Amino acid sequence: MAIGDAAAAAGLATWTSTQDRRLGYQNDNQRGDELAAALARIKTLEGVSIGVPKFSVAKSTNGQTVQSGNPTFFTSAAWGSPVLNKGGWGWSGGVLTVPKTGVYMVVASMKLAPTDFYSQYVGVTRNVSNPANLTAGAFIARGVVYPGDRASNQSSSVGPSITATRLLVALNQGDELRVAGYQTNYGANTVGVDEGATSLTFEVILQDL
Repeated sequence: MAIGDAAAAAGLATWTSTQDRRLGYQNDNQRGDELAAALARIKTLEGVSIGVPKFSVAKSTNGQTVQSGNPTFFTSAAWGSPVLNKGGWGWSGGVLTVPKTGVYMVVASMKLAPTDFYSQYVGVTRNVSNPANLTAGAFIARGVVYPGDRASNQSSSVGPSITATRLLVALNQGDELRVAGYQTNYGANTVGVDEGATSLTFEVILQDL
């Protein structure tokens, strides 16, 4: 391969040996512009690969209870200290504030202590602060289970684990994310999050700008 062939194949400018030497400064400046464009692309790639905003938190020692039939936000008492918080996230009172506009993966999971459940869900909302507004359309990710009607569910030991996942969801800087849980059971019992840190988790990571 001759000198300059690889540059030409990559779309870079090349020059012939017969070019006026006095134009060399223009060649240098053009190559500098091409390098600047490449560096700008590298900077963009680094922005989504190095120091990517990522957040992970799990259940506190005590967790939180969920009343039967009442959608509930998991507030600060439900959560332990974040396992991972990189990239400028705000985290207070169970509210996660997005640091950068982009496309994110969002995951939340919940396992309540066993009882005779009829239905459960766990989900993540964006910019919703009132539990009364927790309709299906309020969620950017939601997982729902129906363990069964009374005729098929006589057990008081039903304890499903639920996960809400969105692989790609567009979020804006300053958006506030909250995790909400819901359960109904035949005894109308208030139920707590099950034992173990993995019984309640919340994780978000930037995927693309």
